[in-house]
Amino acid sequence: MIGVLEMYQDVTDDLATTRQNSLRFALAGSLSMGAFLFLVVSRADKVIARGRDRLLDQQRKLQEGAERLHTVVTGAPVLLYSLDRDGVITLSEGKGLEALGLQPGDLVGKSISEVYGDSPEVLRDNRRALTGETFALTLDTEGLAFETRFTPVTDIDGSAEGIICVGVDITDRIAAERAVRDSNNRLEEALLELQQTQHQVVQQERLRALGTMASGIAHDSNNALAPILGYSDLLLQYPDTLDDREKSSDYLRSINTSAADAAAVVDRLREFYRHREDAIVSQVDLNQIVREVISMTQPRWKDVAQAKGSNIEFQVQLADNLPLIQGDVSNLRTALTNLVFNSVDAMPNGGTLSLSTIALGDQVAMSVSDTGTGMTEEIRRRALEPFFTTKAESGTGLGLAMVYGIVQRHEGRIDIHSGLGRGTTITIRLPVQMEQSTTTNRTDDRVVARSLRVLVANDDPAVRLLIKDFLTRDGHSVESAVDGREALKKFGEGKFDLVVADRGMPNLGGDQLVAAIRAKSEVPIIMVTGFGNMMVDSGERPAGVDFCLSKPLEIAALRKAILTVVNS
Repeated sequence: MIGVLEMYQDVTDDLATTRQNSLRFALAGSLSMGAFLFLVVSRADKVIARGRDRLLDQQRKLQEGAERLHTVVTGAPVLLYSLDRDGVITLSEGKGLEALGLQPGDLVGKSISEVYGDSPEVLRDNRRALTGETFALTLDTEGLAFETRFTPVTDIDGSAEGIICVGVDITDRIAAERAVRDSNNRLEEALLELQQTQHQVVQQERLRALGTMASGIAHDSNNALAPILGYSDLLLQYPDTLDDREKSSDYLRSINTSAADAAAVVDRLREFYRHREDAIVSQVDLNQIVREVISMTQPRWKDVAQAKGSNIEFQVQLADNLPLIQGDVSNLRTALTNLVFNSVDAMPNGGTLSLSTIALGDQVAMSVSDTGTGMTEEIRRRALEPFFTTKAESGTGLGLAMVYGIVQRHEGRIDIHSGLGRGTTITIRLPVQMEQSTTTNRTDDRVVARSLRVLVANDDPAVRLLIKDFLTRDGHSVESAVDGREALKKFGEGKFDLVVADRGMPNLGGDQLVAAIRAKSEVPIIMVTGFGNMMVDSGERPAGVDFCLSKPLEIAALRKAILTVVNS
């Protein structure tokens, strides 16, 4: 209901007729319909106005979106075009057109085959999209690369009416990727060259280190050989010295000790691959080491110095009841020997050399002092560095560094006090470890209770004779062979309780001899070689060998080996 129309009649007028009433009702209906139509039109105008406003707003938004899209398309390195079903370009937009030398709209109305007639791959891809397939690929054209997506435009039945193609210029990206790959290739080549150069440098450093190590070994070996040559030369030139049993015994003890130290110098090569706990640890009397070093170094600090016209006064002050320490006696003796020789070198015109020991609570200390040239503060700070030397070509820079290494392995410390022109004092402090279990450094001198028949095979006449003398002194019967072939022949012809064989022999080596003997007998076999200790450390003892002995050979070591193999 839109409204109500009311009409009133004056009923006092009795003369009103029926015709008049009909006219009145007709007029009332017309007025009602007119009012209704007026209201309908008014409301329709409002609805149309609102719809028009919404449409205008949507048109404005579409226009703004189209403008934004146009801005993006024209500003970004994008190539946008569309085709109808006949392959005619209906749209060409995008900044990517500039890379092809075109402007937006230049291609509109042209056939795709006309534009890309010389690019069959491009024509093929467009025809493929017109079949209704959506796909993406990299399109190369005129030296440029576009990452392109083809999208078909279909009608209500799904038939392709055309395509829209959007391509993004990725030429710079591909160039950058290619540059990165080229850079990576160059880096890999440079790395390979660097690795090769590094390998060469490492090899050179190894050779240099080997040469330096050899110099250090030669240096320490010469130190150890000095008393051997010196005292043996005295005995040979002055045979009457042998009539003085005490003096000749001292000479012989020094020779024997120095020979053992020379063997220890070579044995230090094992430090490059063995564990530190393999070192021979025993109770050590530092006072005894000082006495031995004084005797061993006398040819250098006394005889040689006097021959050069200089005089070195030796002063010794040893503490009474000095506690024993745990250590490697040979290494400690070598360390002190190096310090003494360094002091002698620092006093070319003579001076005073002092050795002392002292107990300091839970430590003991031994000091070497000289009145030589001394050191600057910079040299003192660097004195313990490996390969640092002030002796030019005559020094290896390993002496004090080696001493420092020995002290470190004994959990001690080394102090250097020096001043230029005021001499030098070097003190080694070592901990007292009386409660630690000890291993005596005396080799077992027991001999086998019964006499053995022994086959000795060695191509070195001196070593062969020495082993024979060792064995005959202990009451054994010995048969000798100059090489492995003769030893195997004699073994087959006789009966033996023990075989002592060298490893490196002509005709038939020690390993081959052991294998041949093991094929027919379980007789104990001791192998003697210059690398015996190294073979034991590295687990390279040849099959069939019961015990490895290292040269130079001592009678006590041979006795221990015989006891071990015979008792087992």
